[in-house]
Amino acid sequence: MSTTPPSAIIITDGGLPALVAAAIEAERAISSGAQDGDGNGGGKSGGVVSLMPWTSQPVLAAVQDAAVTSLARFFRFESIETPELRLGSIAAKASLLDTLGLLAAVEVARGAWCQRIIWPVQYHADHDSVPAQLDRIAAAVDRALLVSRLSLLESDAAADEITIETPLVDLTDSQIADLAVDLDAPAYLCWWWHRHGEPEVESLAGVERRAWLGALGDAGWVQTEPAVQYD
Repeated sequence: MSTTPPSAIIITDGGLPALVAAAIEAERAISSGAQDGDGNGGGKSGGVVSLMPWTSQPVLAAVQDAAVTSLARFFRFESIETPELRLGSIAAKASLLDTLGLLAAVEVARGAWCQRIIWPVQYHADHDSVPAQLDRIAAAVDRALLVSRLSLLESDAAADEITIETPLVDLTDSQIADLAVDLDAPAYLCWWWHRHGEPEVESLAGVERRAWLGALGDAGWVQTEPAVQYD
């Protein structure tokens, strides 16, 4: 692992919004490296981007972790180990998992001397359904802000505040798909791309697959999985 503090830590479940966030940061790193003349994407923003796996549902942990590993290899990012947080027998709500993920990311960021976390949360929505999602969107933004402020309790100075960004939270599926097409993001690396033998996993993957392939198709996406894997 690099000794240079990462420029950002992306919380990722291996889905399309997380892929788009990674592609945006890859473009940012290339631009920063070109401006600084070092060509390595470091620049003034810091070192390489790190990906922190965080599953959207416990049953998907294995397939989503595998997808994050593939994303890290493709973008040449670092994949970092997630702090283990045990819920025991608690049937955790999605909102609780979100909060735990943010707290885990803050802990990782503090240890890595990174002050920027990207949480690519996004709720499946189209133009007509966005108004119905406003409460969820506002809650996500508030959660990111409150956890960011909470991080100050463990800091020695205000300069140590860790910022949690939610750049995709109010985007529709179509807008996410447009970004994926514009960035030529490799959607075949998403956790839902391949069919899974486990019925519960495949049921959840099928929902994501239908939603995102439909949106990508409408955006003019024609990308296919390469026959030869990258190094």
